[in-house]
Amino acid sequence: MNLGMCTIEVQRCAEGKAPVHGIFRVDGEPINPGQILDKIKEVK
Repeated sequence: MNLGMCTIEVQRCAEGKAPVHGIFRVDGEPINPGQILDKIKEVK
């Protein structure tokens, strides 16, 4: 999906029951587990 589109779908499915935070990359590389963990720590 394009940048941010997946986040929008997750927000729609969460129906406001959980906060949704996106991780965005524009360099074509996949998001790695370390980046996910960093985001969790950032928003916690």
